Amino acid sequence: MVSNKFLYISYIFILLMIPFSNFSRFGLKFSKCADPNSSGTNLVGVKISDIKFSSRDRDNNGFVKGFVKVRIYGNLHKFAFHYIYIGIGNPKVKQMLIIDTGSQQINVACGRSPGCGKHLLDNYNYQNSLTYKPVDCNSESCKIMEGRCDLQKSCIFKETYSEGSSVNGMYVGDLVSFDINEDSTDLSSFFDYIGCVTTESKLIKSQITNGILGLSRSDKSTLIDNEYYESQSFIEKYLTDHFSPRHKIFSLCFAEDGGMLTLGGYDKELDLLVKKQSNLVWTPMMKSEFYILRVFKFSVDDDIYEVKHKNFVLDTGTTMSTFEKDLFDKIEKPIKQVCYDNKKFSKARKTNVVCKVDEKTGKICFSDLSKLPIITINFEKRTLNDYAWWCLGIEESKTHENILGATFFKNNHIEFHMATAPITGTWTTRKRINLLGVIENTFNF
Repeated sequence: MVSNKFLYISYIFILLMIPFSNFSRFGLKFSKCADPNSSGTNLVGVKISDIKFSSRDRDNNGFVKGFVKVRIYGNLHKFAFHYIYIGIGNPKVKQMLIIDTGSQQINVACGRSPGCGKHLLDNYNYQNSLTYKPVDCNSESCKIMEGRCDLQKSCIFKETYSEGSSVNGMYVGDLVSFDINEDSTDLSSFFDYIGCVTTESKLIKSQITNGILGLSRSDKSTLIDNEYYESQSFIEKYLTDHFSPRHKIFSLCFAEDGGMLTLGGYDKELDLLVKKQSNLVWTPMMKSEFYILRVFKFSVDDDIYEVKHKNFVLDTGTTMSTFEKDLFDKIEKPIKQVCYDNKKFSKARKTNVVCKVDEKTGKICFSDLSKLPIITINFEKRTLNDYAWWCLGIEESKTHENILGATFFKNNHIEFHMATAPITGTWTTRKRINLLGVIENTFNF
């Protein structure tokens, strides 16, 4: 759910022939994601806790030695998003938040604000927390976040998301933890910029979740009194507090149902092995507050489409992946042709139809994924490959922007490197992806 500040994205690996100055020293790794809910993977014990430590030991600097895995819930077909539970305040208040790599803030509905919708769990109320800290509107903290003053001198904000929802509220500081056990203090971080939302609109107001867990990074400086100040996003602050610089890493593995967030490392057990190898590939991220990748080529079966190094944003908060009209038309055309050919063949041979096109919406849906053309994306420095009817999980962008949304994340294990280790090597990559993201059971065929 990219905030309407910037909206770009690219997803492909190419030979290292690009001007490196345009890229940050951060990077991402991609591999196919095994089902985190299968019995063969070492996951969190559902009946005990949503969090699991590979090691509770700490090094001489107080950093966690191992990594931490946190269970993800949700289903794109039922909810259109994936969510996670966190604890805020002291005592902890359990909150249900949408995972959003397209924004950097934690925004939660606050107290019993009449401007907020009815959510499944009780809202966080800062007045009941022993560790709550107000953010004064004249403070540097407020200016860094470009907040404004209200009559009570609170630091207030408004945030608008790409699908049209918006929230208003004020910034507060409090403890945040991925461990929701009330008696646990493991891995809590004090975060100065929790968005205490008092007004919600559209989708955010009607959803069952309490708010948004922004996992994007901060990459901008704010000029205050002729000096530049930098702030850390929540995920940057959290990883800095608990993990050594070389382990400032988190990864997301979305399955059909739920998934896993790994903090401080990368769990190879979550990789889907192909010929006993994880087939992990690298791509650099561009310098931005969003996770922006550069794509240079798409292919549908043997048809290749150059896209001239377009940028794509990795955004779990946007359900459908959206492409600019020209690119969308190029990818949709051969898939739609396959669908029509199958329909003619099935009618002539009196066999079952495996692909249909909704006459009203134009949505393309397959009942047999083996009939789907192979869609391949080529990234900077490398590439990503790949019960009902499966519908094409991309649509034409109405804002001329390219987003790899939650349909792209599903069944991919994506590792976000936040540390400043240089990216080296010269690779080309080809990998297959599955952009059939949404299951439909009713159509207007």
